[in-house]
Amino acid sequence: MLRTTTKGSSSNATILIAEDEGLIRLGAVSTLEIEGYAVLEAGNGTEAVAMFYDHLGQIDLILLDIQMPEMNGYDVFEKIRFIDRDVPILFFTSVLMNWEHYDVAGIVQKPYRRGELLRAVATAL
Repeated sequence: MLRTTTKGSSSNATILIAEDEGLIRLGAVSTLEIEGYAVLEAGNGTEAVAMFYDHLGQIDLILLDIQMPEMNGYDVFEKIRFIDRDVPILFFTSVLMNWEHYDVAGIVQKPYRRGELLRAVATAL
C-alpha cells in the first residue's frame, strides 16, 4: 500500500518499509509520512519483493527488517540487489550484527528514536 502525505518537508522520496511487527511498522510509517515521504508498506519479505517489482524505478530507499516471516531481510536484500545495485537499503534490526560486508546504507537499531530514524533516512538518501 502506498501512502503519501503533504505534511512536513517537501521530500519527493518514496520509501519501502518491510517490517513484520505492525506497531514498529506503523511508527516508522507515521514518522516518515509526517516528514513528507511517500511510504510503501510490506508486512513480510515476500510482499517487499513484490512491491519492489511493482514499483521498479520509483523507490528511493528501502528499510528492511532482518527477521521476517516467509522471506528474511537478507534474502530480500539479495533479490533486490540482483535487480538494482544502486537503491539504498537500511536494515532494521534488534539483533547486533556485522553488516559491513553487505552493501547497505546503514542500520537502524531497534528500538530506535524518531530522530535516529530520520537521520539514517536522510543520510541514506
